[in-house]
Amino acid sequence: MKTDRNDRARLAAGAAVMLAAMNAAPALARDCLLDTNNDGVATASTDTDGGAESANQPDRLACGPYTNAAASGAVSVGVSSSASGAYSMAAGYLAAAYQRDAIALGNQAEGSSQQAVAIGAYATVQTGAISSTGYAGVAVGYSAYAENGGVAMGKDSDARGGVALGRVSFASDETGAALGVSSVAGSGSVAAGHGASAANRGVAVGQAATAGGVGSTALGSYGAYGSTQKTSASATNATALGAGSVAKAENAVALGANSLADVAGTVSVGSETIKRRMVNLADGTGASDAATVGQMNTAIASAVAGIEPAPAPAEMPHLAVNSSLADAGAAGSESVALGGNAQAQAAGSVALGSGSSADRTNSVSVGHAGLQRQIVNVAAGSQESDAVNLGQMNSAIATAIAGIEPVGDGGSANPYLAVNSSGTIAAAGGEDAIALGVQSSASAAQGIAIGKDSSASGGAGAMALGLASSAVGVGAASVGSGSSASGDSALALGSGSAASANYASAIGRDARAQGDGSTATGYRAGATGGYSSATGFNAQASGSQSGAVGALSVASGTGAMAVGVRSASTSSYASSVGYRATASGGRTTAIGVLAAASATAATAIGGEAVAGHTYATAIGYGAKTTASNQLALGGANSSVRIGDIGASTAAQDGQLYAVTVDANGTLGRGSALASAQQLASLGMSLQAVAAVSHEQFAQLEGQVDQLFDIAAQGRREMRRGIAATAAMADPHFPSGPGRTSYASNVAMFRGEVGVSAGLMHRIDGDTPFALTAGASYGGGSNTAVRAGIAGEF
Repeated sequence: MKTDRNDRARLAAGAAVMLAAMNAAPALARDCLLDTNNDGVATASTDTDGGAESANQPDRLACGPYTNAAASGAVSVGVSSSASGAYSMAAGYLAAAYQRDAIALGNQAEGSSQQAVAIGAYATVQTGAISSTGYAGVAVGYSAYAENGGVAMGKDSDARGGVALGRVSFASDETGAALGVSSVAGSGSVAAGHGASAANRGVAVGQAATAGGVGSTALGSYGAYGSTQKTSASATNATALGAGSVAKAENAVALGANSLADVAGTVSVGSETIKRRMVNLADGTGASDAATVGQMNTAIASAVAGIEPAPAPAEMPHLAVNSSLADAGAAGSESVALGGNAQAQAAGSVALGSGSSADRTNSVSVGHAGLQRQIVNVAAGSQESDAVNLGQMNSAIATAIAGIEPVGDGGSANPYLAVNSSGTIAAAGGEDAIALGVQSSASAAQGIAIGKDSSASGGAGAMALGLASSAVGVGAASVGSGSSASGDSALALGSGSAASANYASAIGRDARAQGDGSTATGYRAGATGGYSSATGFNAQASGSQSGAVGALSVASGTGAMAVGVRSASTSSYASSVGYRATASGGRTTAIGVLAAASATAATAIGGEAVAGHTYATAIGYGAKTTASNQLALGGANSSVRIGDIGASTAAQDGQLYAVTVDANGTLGRGSALASAQQLASLGMSLQAVAAVSHEQFAQLEGQVDQLFDIAAQGRREMRRGIAATAAMADPHFPSGPGRTSYASNVAMFRGEVGVSAGLMHRIDGDTPFALTAGASYGGGSNTAVRAGIAGEF
């Protein structure tokens, strides 16, 4: 009976220890405190976070009623906004950023692809049908929509992989560019101007300009003031240049305002009602056509029909030839050769001048391949079939392009697209490239350069948007003033940002990503190590495959990980988690505010815990190690309690010894406990207890019964605690970065049932690293919670 009562007392003490461990204070959430009582002051005791949810994670921010920051590095601001992608940002009512690095700003803005940027009410960036993951797109403006890396700017603009700038503009795929209100661009086409429209591989520039044929070009606005005649090239490879000009036949060219080219393969500089000196240069059939070589030869033959060959120079005093070269030759049928060694070899050809050669049918030559001559003193033509001189031609060209006004000079060519500069013109040298801005240059195939001094080069699909922005490499993209992306698939987003390696990403003002596959997110964040990641203001990850998360965090060792404001991991494979946590030795771990692990393989867990010796471990607030291979539990003024002391006692065997502790708190083995003979002697000295009165014993018995009841309750609580502990779930390590695993268990111990649930979220990075959290319940007040980290190296 006495042994049973002792066991009950020990069980009660063990249960009390377990309850104290389970009632530890939880971590603080990273949610904004709102002034819900409207007293002008945010007070923790009276105000709330409005339902904001950041899962108590220090690398997330949820600010506003019902906001949700559901992934690592996520920021959610507004009302009911959600940032569920890693390092994503959502700001505005019902704004949502679903994928990694996505940005959604505005009322119900939505970023559904990785690295998407959606700015404006109802702006949307989504994954397109041609890709399972999608490329990062940019949508700016009310109800703007972009997918597959498209750029859409303006109300109701729509970019399906290409560029759409202007209200209700539309680019049908990633090779199209629509610039201007209501402009429409098909595959591989460019449409610039209010209402401009370009079909596949077409170019349309000007208000309402239409390039409807495949490969067609239309340049110009409406015709005369008030006219409804728009510039149009409606046939395959047709070209219309000039206000109101129309080319509606295959391979036809209409040059000049209101010119009409309606015959395939012709060039027209007028119409039936507008006559210009340069007209359709095919074989002449009407009064306004140019004469062919055959018609010219007939006219020459008629003119010289009465001239007979001179037997001697003296008989033709008005014709003189002074040459020592061989005689002229006219071998071609109906040909003419005039001059020393002049040769007219083709039928109907004319060779004029010494050494001239006419070897094409119905041609006129005044030289040969190595000798070119000018025809001078040509009067201005006055009839439809007259030749024109250079002055007439220059005047005609000036008249033809007079209606095309420079964009930005206040002209009517396109009032919704303006460039004001006198600098160097833009250059688009790459195939299907677009350059927009003073001295902008797009030399890469399918390259896009928009902004003064912007440059897209070095690989297909390079894109630079912003003043002095630069993109060099296949698929490289830079967005922002002074931004630079100089590797294949490199991304620089933000003023002064720079991604200078293949597959590197720099997001934020002055962010730097210099290692292959590295990612830097945040103002002045830097990721210089290969496949490193830095997130937060001035976070720096310089070690290979390292990760730094939090403002001013530093991860400089290979495989190092630093999580928390001003946290630092400066040696290989070191890990630090918490505000100013420091892991400075190889393979060290420091977890907690101001925790420090400085020796090889040392571990410090708890606020201000310090492990300064090799292979030593310090656990608890203020715990400090004093020797290598040491385990230090707790700091000054702390106590140590053991859970199930009864089970430990029952497991003892052999001689028992006392436990000793020195002045430094080091445990040791003391002397052996008393022998059986000594206990017998002690028993005899207790005979005096028999003298206790009946009344005293009855009182003692009642008190013992109370102790039994207390012990029974303690035993039940202990069993509940053991059941809760046994049920504690342990999720498996997630299969990939950004994924979350879960587990739930149920357990029974001596009639008591415990249930639990646990989560493990893998941080997105090259070093395997995950955060764990779990809770179990065994009945009554037996609730246990836990949190921790997991990884491998």
